[in-house]
Amino acid sequence: MPTKCWPTEWWQSLGLTVLCALAPPALAQSASQQGVSVEITPLPSEQVTAFYLNRGFSESEIEAYRSACVFSVILRNTHETAPLTLDQSDWQWQQADGQSVKPKPTDQWLAEMREAGIAKGPRVAFRWAQFPAEQTYHPKDWNQGMLALPVASGTELSVTLRWQRSGQPQTLTRHSLTCAP
Repeated sequence: MPTKCWPTEWWQSLGLTVLCALAPPALAQSASQQGVSVEITPLPSEQVTAFYLNRGFSESEIEAYRSACVFSVILRNTHETAPLTLDQSDWQWQQADGQSVKPKPTDQWLAEMREAGIAKGPRVAFRWAQFPAEQTYHPKDWNQGMLALPVASGTELSVTLRWQRSGQPQTLTRHSLTCAP
């Protein structure tokens, strides 16, 4: 399994501004049910570092985030007529041993960055790159973003996504998600 998308010197010298082809396809998980399509991809720390270096962070400023277990999440409302509403705090993440874990909220990351004196521009870029904490998706709406869990690389996780559609709770569970190195 590759752990790097590009050799370090390429992304540093070229100033790449995109995540490279995300992660190896075997690590990404996709599922569709009940009018929802989701893709969850673990992001290697090299990709996270490259992404944020090119948004004005220094390596030391983004170290805590890139050292977490970072996933890219893409969610689509594929339903023809009904919106869905999600609150990420309702999602349940569990380690293989059954221990629950929660993503660190974006507002907490931003407060820590502000306290550390990180400039406003990189903080704005960080905010816009995160998966939203709450959102209503109208038919055919979608978005994507990153989220970080406070666990080590290689940790195996499962997640149960929860949302509401027409007042009815719905769920989708994915197992065997592994944090990238």
